[in-house]
Amino acid sequence: MMLKSAAVWAVVGDVLNASKPASRVVARLQANNKHVHLINPRAPEKCFPTLAAAHEVMPIEAVNLIINPKAGPAFIDEMIALEIPNLFIQPGAAPPAHVLERASSAGITIQHGCVLVELPESS
Repeated sequence: MMLKSAAVWAVVGDVLNASKPASRVVARLQANNKHVHLINPRAPEKCFPTLAAAHEVMPIEAVNLIINPKAGPAFIDEMIALEIPNLFIQPGAAPPAHVLERASSAGITIQHGCVLVELPESS
């Protein structure tokens, strides 16, 4: 299960807004001793704008999508190009099925779920 095995994560979403679930996902992963890259193209002064920019600093093992499903395909294409092996999709963030099929065909392991439900508050 990627929640236990992946040590370096990228959370894609409104990660700086404390009222949004993305910031709680970041906190939960960090409480479980995960290194977390913050990805938000709309906040490049405080977050990485792309997966590639974060991957250069420390290679990403898993990506958590907690964004509008319309934005997901570009990040999945980037995952394929960077050969990031794991994709965790939060409820409501799933891109179209053909995009997920492309990711799966590229060897990406896909898990649907909620980090806040599936990962304990701390390890």
